[in-house]
Amino acid sequence: MVSASPIGIVAEHARSIDLARKIADAGVRVLLHLPRRVALPDRIQRVERVATPTDIGFECGVVLTSIRDSEAFKDLLIGTPERAGLGADMQPGSILVDLAVRRPRELQALLGLLGTRGIALADAAVVRTEAVALDGPPDTVFVGGFPDAVAQTTGVLGLIGHVMITGRLGSAHTTATVEAYAMVAKRAAAIDVDALGRAMGVSVATAAFADCQSNDVDDELELHHRFEIAQRIAEDQGLDTRTFAQFRGVGLRSAPQTPAVQRGYSAP
Repeated sequence: MVSASPIGIVAEHARSIDLARKIADAGVRVLLHLPRRVALPDRIQRVERVATPTDIGFECGVVLTSIRDSEAFKDLLIGTPERAGLGADMQPGSILVDLAVRRPRELQALLGLLGTRGIALADAAVVRTEAVALDGPPDTVFVGGFPDAVAQTTGVLGLIGHVMITGRLGSAHTTATVEAYAMVAKRAAAIDVDALGRAMGVSVATAAFADCQSNDVDDELELHHRFEIAQRIAEDQGLDTRTFAQFRGVGLRSAPQTPAVQRGYSAP
């Protein structure tokens, strides 16, 4: 069941506009906070852009966040010497859904901070589905957390895509990293197949390899990020990470240079 109150989205990139649009298309009002540099393409019915996360915290019972840098995300939630955090603005009984990908132990630490305010936390990851038709399959949304928290999110997340409950807090992000790792491994295999195909004069292998490289830049950057998180999770669990070193950069195009992430969240 979707809450009667508006849904809040605090994000740092334009891809969150698609999420806002999907929720709004279902007749739900959305309050959206993005950096000023990110322009809304057109006015979207039932989507209201707000100046600060505070506007969202006071009014929204469910808040979706997509802030990749963990230090910036922590500053957003608990605040800085200059401003209060979103966690202080949200009402007890509210739930925050983290759509970025980070390690389970980071989420557990954030849950401890938010829990003192009576705010629940769930993690979610949207897996893009390339539909061949307008009525093709929706995106898949992994969601993890305590059962009560997950139950509060499924109505909203179900407007974005097909919801799959993955387990405890952190399991959705872990599932997303496993998917990224599998994709990298698949690309590495495609390179091997391509090399073999070229040696044997088989053009089909080359075509399959080219198709494997056809991701757009945004997906490529996200893949790099999730692969890095996968390696960190493995390190946290004391696993052998030599396989990650083997696959690092294999089959991945050189990611374009992006500005360094600014430490600390500041509402633009």
